[in-house]
Amino acid sequence: MPSSTGAPRKRRFAGAAFSLVTFFWPNKKKLPAAGLPRLTPAPPALKSPSGPEPARDTPRSRDAAKLDRALLIFVEIVLDRTTPDVFDAFAKAVRKMPEVLECHMVAGGFDYLIKARVKDMAAYRAFLGDSLTNLPGVRETHTYAVMEEVKNSLKLAL
Repeated sequence: MPSSTGAPRKRRFAGAAFSLVTFFWPNKKKLPAAGLPRLTPAPPALKSPSGPEPARDTPRSRDAAKLDRALLIFVEIVLDRTTPDVFDAFAKAVRKMPEVLECHMVAGGFDYLIKARVKDMAAYRAFLGDSLTNLPGVRETHTYAVMEEVKNSLKLAL
């Protein structure tokens, strides 16, 4: 039976978040010491009887600007063929791209949704022409430049 402090529940979910936190831990102390922002992701908010835990540091657009990556973009990717070999080649190539923050295979009118950060629109144009359109199997792209980040959170409601 869980205790009134919620400790067993916290331990169970903390273990799931441990690998993500430890992945970013080595750089946690180096960034602020160098005058750069802390980009350490927060573990998911864990509810307890005393209420939610306080908010922790999360990436923000002003921090990305300090790292010379102010422009956030989303790109819809349509592949020329949807076969396992094309999917594998595409995924392998995307994993090597440092500008890409996230890449998701989706169902619907396109095949992949990419979230990336670059310096500015000129840098994105170079990224599009030199990298994205040269990925294996890419037939077309549709880009959405973010004008304002309304919400940027890593917290999950439990």
